[in-house]
Amino acid sequence: MSAAPDGVHLRRAGSDAVLLDCGSLERALEVLHRLSVARDAGTLDVDELVPAAQTVLVRGGEARGPRGFADRLSALIEGAGTEGGLADPMPETVIPVRYDGLDLAEVAEIAGMSAEQVVERHLAARYTVAFTGFAPGFAYLSGGDPALVVPRRSTPRPRIDAGSVGLAGPFSAVYPRQSPGGWQLIGRTASSMWDLDRDPPALLLPGNRVRFVPEREAVKVSGDATTEAPSTRTGPAGGSGPAGAVALEVVDPGLQTLVQDRGRPGLAAMGVSASGAADRQALAAVNRLVGNDGKAPALELGIGEFSAKAAADVVLALTGAPRTGAITGPDGSRPVPYGRVFAVAAGESLTLEAPSRGFRTVLAIRGGVDVPLVLGSASRDTLAGLGTEPLAAGDLVHVGEWASAETAEPSPSRGRLPRPGRVTVLRVLPGPRDDWFAREDATGLRRLWSQDWTVTPRSDRVGVRLSGAPLVRAEDYTGRELPSEGLATGALQVPPDGQPVLFLADRPLTGGYPVIGVVCEEDLELAAQLPPDARVRFVPAAPTRTQFDDADTDDPDIDESEQPMSVPTTTGVRPLTTVLIANRGEIAVRVARAAREAGLRSVAVYADADIDALHVQVADDAYALYGETPAETYLDVEKLLEVARRSGADAVHPGYGFLSESARFARAVQDAGLAWIGPDPEAIELLGDKARARALAAQVGAPLVPGTNDPVKDADEAVAFADAHGLPVIIKAVHGGGGRGMRVVRQREQIAEAYESAVREAVTAFGQGDCLVERFLDRPRHIEAQVLGDRPGRIAVLGTRDCSLQRRNQKLVEEAPAPFLDAELRERIHQAAAGICGAAGYVGAGTVEFLLGDDGTLSFLEVNTRLQVEHPVTEMVTGIDLVREQFRIAAGEPMRVPEQIPSFGHAIEFRINAEDPGHGYLPTPGLIERFDAPSGQGVRLDAGFAAGHTVPGTFDSLLGKLVVWGRDRTEALERSRRALSEFEISGVATVLPFDRYIVTEPAFIGSGSGFGVHTRWIEEECTATFEPAAIVAAPGRAGLHRLPLEIDGRLVEVGIPDALLSRLGAAGGTGGAATDPGASDGAVADAGSLLAPFAGTLNAWKADDGATVAEGETVAVVEAMKMEVPVKAPRAGTLRRVAAAGASVVAKEILGSVET
Repeated sequence: MSAAPDGVHLRRAGSDAVLLDCGSLERALEVLHRLSVARDAGTLDVDELVPAAQTVLVRGGEARGPRGFADRLSALIEGAGTEGGLADPMPETVIPVRYDGLDLAEVAEIAGMSAEQVVERHLAARYTVAFTGFAPGFAYLSGGDPALVVPRRSTPRPRIDAGSVGLAGPFSAVYPRQSPGGWQLIGRTASSMWDLDRDPPALLLPGNRVRFVPEREAVKVSGDATTEAPSTRTGPAGGSGPAGAVALEVVDPGLQTLVQDRGRPGLAAMGVSASGAADRQALAAVNRLVGNDGKAPALELGIGEFSAKAAADVVLALTGAPRTGAITGPDGSRPVPYGRVFAVAAGESLTLEAPSRGFRTVLAIRGGVDVPLVLGSASRDTLAGLGTEPLAAGDLVHVGEWASAETAEPSPSRGRLPRPGRVTVLRVLPGPRDDWFAREDATGLRRLWSQDWTVTPRSDRVGVRLSGAPLVRAEDYTGRELPSEGLATGALQVPPDGQPVLFLADRPLTGGYPVIGVVCEEDLELAAQLPPDARVRFVPAAPTRTQFDDADTDDPDIDESEQPMSVPTTTGVRPLTTVLIANRGEIAVRVARAAREAGLRSVAVYADADIDALHVQVADDAYALYGETPAETYLDVEKLLEVARRSGADAVHPGYGFLSESARFARAVQDAGLAWIGPDPEAIELLGDKARARALAAQVGAPLVPGTNDPVKDADEAVAFADAHGLPVIIKAVHGGGGRGMRVVRQREQIAEAYESAVREAVTAFGQGDCLVERFLDRPRHIEAQVLGDRPGRIAVLGTRDCSLQRRNQKLVEEAPAPFLDAELRERIHQAAAGICGAAGYVGAGTVEFLLGDDGTLSFLEVNTRLQVEHPVTEMVTGIDLVREQFRIAAGEPMRVPEQIPSFGHAIEFRINAEDPGHGYLPTPGLIERFDAPSGQGVRLDAGFAAGHTVPGTFDSLLGKLVVWGRDRTEALERSRRALSEFEISGVATVLPFDRYIVTEPAFIGSGSGFGVHTRWIEEECTATFEPAAIVAAPGRAGLHRLPLEIDGRLVEVGIPDALLSRLGAAGGTGGAATDPGASDGAVADAGSLLAPFAGTLNAWKADDGATVAEGETVAVVEAMKMEVPVKAPRAGTLRRVAAAGASVVAKEILGSVET
């Protein structure tokens, strides 16, 4: 790499800019001139040059790669020595002045001369425009008499008139418009510094020579016209003419409603910043929705409500900060969708509430907003005062002529929009002046990274003002003044009070306080959405590969002192090394294998019954949880976190089920300093609450059937809903998922019983019994969309799955992509899934579920905030490893998923459960004697058990998943028949007989009348019968005996499986057989015994101990795999309980008895 020119030092100034520190004003002007010539000649590709007191900020184009730009810099300004001046003389501007300024006498006193001498010296000086800034047309004039170097006023004036001539430090200037300021005023001029009817509007540009003359020698200066905007109006051609038709009449504009477009870039030489929409991504999306050209102006709504009345039929759309609202007319009210096109008829009113998150909403009108253009843009620059004034009540909004295409499909929301009180992470490139804060203690640059900053109410479009522990300058820079230098959008400027300001779209072009860092270009839209009281966490971001060009990092022309001290110079990436898998069975095996492929260490945990389990064998390490039941083991947060601590894990993968959708667990993991491989706790809470999830779905325009937005208070409310909306209805728990706490009711008289059953199951499973009621779609298919979200805010939908084959709301067979859907319906599902997850700020893997009625009605069901059991079918048809993507996302990396999601072939998954279809799919735990799995082309098996393993009765009955791929669905079915015929399992009953049957069933194959299965098909329409398997009365819990043992004088506890202990006892002749867990303290069943029908949980007793019961009366309820089975009295008599409600039981265990 060639060296930079003498006296010029390059400093990074964000993702797309470098600051050329030239050491002096003269050298900066020379460099500016040479670069300007090169740019005009087409030999330099940059977007903007911003000169200042001793620097030139170069932005865009080649400045995105500072090392390559350093190579080019010497050639660009070769021969421009400091002694030679500029090669080409710049024009001179003469400005007549009347010297009667308010501070003339004070300036004379400071300078030690008379007022007349001050005037003489000011007239004799030959000034040069060094740079512009502060306001359009405000030029900093250098080259004045050294005797006139005076400080600014200690107290700035709140108002200084346009044309005032002032002095401050080594500079002189003329105020182009009325504004506050602290310059010492010595005179005034009638010359207009800024005139929009002039080309260019700025009288003075960098490099211009300036001479002041007394007013009596005044020469006519062109452009003394007013500064009012010309009458050019918006439109594709920027033509003039009358305003377009009135679209809206503003009723309440809220706190600030502005017209914004892409802004006016490239006018830095006149002191004009680009301005434009604060959230440019939202502007682009909303114009695309309504079919406008991307340059079309739209309305930017700040915090607060907004309301307007339609003066004509209009087509609108909202993006940016989500808002709820209503369209009200003669026929009633309807909700305002977010992220999709909607129509408002003439005379109807539009009311929008304050945003639920974020700060700025963009409201587009098809055709755009028609307002006068100022310097080629409709944008309102609040700092410079350019563009249309903020809208007020009674203002009319005219429609332009920007419509260029058809309206677009719904636009998914971006994730991670900031909220008050919540932390938003922004990536920052340190520099260009982070060396001003390079302290050995933690009060300088380190403090920028180490605390969460609070957004103050004083924030606006100019900048986000932050509050926190102040940043302290390094000792060498204490009390030093920084000559003004260029500012990039996203710059974090630190004034003397140490509270940073994050500059946004209406930033000043230059500033005199050090910039400690610049927010990455990709995060600027997020920064623009920060509302008051939001918290901000800055993380240092490594420059991109383009910026480094993989060059030598020791190059002297790049200021490496800008790197943060003792802070990693990476993005918010947190590399993972060791993953604790807080689960069991096949998903734990799946995660452990993915971890090994990713180079990560895996740590398994196990209950007593799982000591020999496959996931324990596959993982790198395994730790006991010391217990038998789920509550004692995989649901015990403290035990899991203790294992994480002991094992050195830095991340936790929850799998599915157990604690995978527990916001409390996710938060505890994060509070322990570990990475949570799943969505943020706030997203889990939001989407796990079905009422809030339903409201969010409505907000983004997802399809919904009628339902209660809030939990019903009792069964009577559920009945009332059914009376209003008809049957069937579905009662479902607000919290949790996976079908628990869910009941479908088809007869009015069964509603009360179903409600109580759903509440009871919800309390048992989730600790809360709140339930919603919705109209149930008859014979619905279950369709779902696989979603991935990452920290940069991308939401990717990886396709659909069909999961309609279920029993008791538990899926048995799944496939991808969902068959028999047309392209339009599939796209609706994709858009709704993306919109819901984007609005929730979703990060990680998740699934958005829908029901599709037999009449074609599509309705959002719920979001599962975890990896699904059926995720392999999506992996098979996309080639995307979802678990590896979870690792990357949890580490803070962007997902490695193509923008165009690949899809090839068809995949079907069969859940191999230890359940007997001949006994109503009862769980059948026991010892697996044979486990011969199929193989061959297109066959994948994700298993958690093998021959010789015991399936315990205390956990889920899933043994594994057979996944079959084919080039199309027909081939996938053909392979499935072959693979299922090869699959042999004995010792426990499984669902394999059903699987072999279903791949020949016309309703599933789709022959004849098409795809005929639905979520109730197994219970209601399946005519197949299966031979019942023998019930295993006491399946053996694979128990564990823990014994004290002394090793090298140290007492330790050793766990020995019962099977091994039994073999050791047999070898020693003691015959130590394991106790039969089905027996109850030696009790023997008789004619009055109440026996558990299968292994599960004793949910409830329905009669009191000692109560008199009749033969056939339900006295208890046992639940397993979401199926509640009544236990009936075998005879009349007195009930005597043995087992306690909530206890885990095995098949034929004695629960109690009925005495006669």
